[in-house]
Amino acid sequence: MSVSFAEKMRLFRAIMADPSLPALAKNVGAVLLLHFHNASTGRCNPPYEQLGEACGVKKRATILAVLDLEAAAWIAVERRGGRHKPNQFAFRFDRLEKVHTDAPFEGEETVHACAPIIGERVHGSVRKGAQACTRTEKNNPPASPVGGEGCSPGPVGPGFSEFWDACRHKVAEVDARAEFERVVATGEATAADLVAAMRRHAEATAGRTHHVEPKTWLRKKRWLDVPAPPRAAGTESRGQSRRESYLDMAQRIIGGWQQ
Repeated sequence: MSVSFAEKMRLFRAIMADPSLPALAKNVGAVLLLHFHNASTGRCNPPYEQLGEACGVKKRATILAVLDLEAAAWIAVERRGGRHKPNQFAFRFDRLEKVHTDAPFEGEETVHACAPIIGERVHGSVRKGAQACTRTEKNNPPASPVGGEGCSPGPVGPGFSEFWDACRHKVAEVDARAEFERVVATGEATAADLVAAMRRHAEATAGRTHHVEPKTWLRKKRWLDVPAPPRAAGTESRGQSRRESYLDMAQRIIGGWQQ
């Protein structure tokens, strides 16, 4: 089943806005949809170990998160069994006709966007948080970012614009934007890290006649090849950065949807 990027983003917004899903299930759903799902063929069959590694959690926690997504009817899992026959994950794009994630609310509606922080125990070893942004919507509401002050106003915000400005070889902007969103959504890097790395890359390659395309630079994780400036003492851990970058992306997308 072939789907467009816009349809994938609509489904992503709907999953992020589902108050019944634990934060970890939303994280796993985002990684499955934006990192492993093939929009042309519908193929999505990463092993649980690979999916868990991409999300930064153990295999058992990944399986439980998939069960939550399945129970909420966001995905259907074809369990094939066998070491060389990975499960097939099918996203329920047919639910978009009922969810209408990009349509204005009718009447009054309360939306909760949950953030993953260390909190109460759930599913044994899996932890989730109860930090939430709450907002009430009416017909034709004024534009305002979800979560109060400090949240970015759109699905990408100023991050991609600054990244694009730093690029020396500006080609395939649409593809570069999609790849930028995927990297940030899956927690591989933050928008700020990508912008800073591209600026340093542009400075280091000044004077060259050949430059790599931005989408290729992102897809091949070239930002890891650019030496990062030394971090100050007390800087957050990699795990914290991954959780916060995922949350930033979720808030940006939900904020753009509600405007």
